[in-house]
Amino acid sequence: GLPGQPQLGLGRGILARYVEHELARNKLGYVARFAELDFGSGENAGPGNPDTLPAVFELPLPGGVVRLRGSVDRVDEGPLGLEVVDFKTGSARTTAEIKDGRAFQLPVYLAAVSRLTGSPPGGICYLLLPAEKELKLKEALKSRGKVEVEPALLVGKLLPERLSRLLGALEQGVFLHLPFAKESACNGCDFAAACALRPTVAADRRARLKAGELGVSAYLPESAARSAE
Repeated sequence: GLPGQPQLGLGRGILARYVEHELARNKLGYVARFAELDFGSGENAGPGNPDTLPAVFELPLPGGVVRLRGSVDRVDEGPLGLEVVDFKTGSARTTAEIKDGRAFQLPVYLAAVSRLTGSPPGGICYLLLPAEKELKLKEALKSRGKVEVEPALLVGKLLPERLSRLLGALEQGVFLHLPFAKESACNGCDFAAACALRPTVAADRRARLKAGELGVSAYLPESAARSAE
């Protein structure tokens, strides 16, 4: 809360630190445009949920569309355009994962809100909110202060191409386990018990992928595609 627990050496509360962080960000030209932006749930906007769109959002792609529903923690309007801000109390996706095509959630949200509002994509941020440490804003498209992926390139070219490849694979019945990752990548999957992925199965698919037996329709991140060549 506000006072924190200074007697325990924990300093001011997380709410007080969050407010200070937001005021400092406002001075840099950032303002919140949407908070808890929800789309595709079927609910209409109301006093308790003003930033709500009942309809599923359709994002056009080369050769088709992808229909989206979800909830975005916050969308800020900044000097360079819209920034999607994701609140995190734990770990966040890395810049490398987004650049490589292994993390889709926030790039898809950025593409959706940019198209919805007509404002240019400005970036993706994780707001890290540890209970007992300093708040930190992690810019997900930058590494060591250097822009690794331009937001306009990600939203306008890379993301549509990747999603189109995924849709093409699904249309052809290609449902890969993640052969480019360890078996732990499936830990959060709701279908893991029915799927019964085993290390031997994953190893076999990696071998078949390298041999070209899985066909060109399979989607792979850029680093995995290079290693499979």
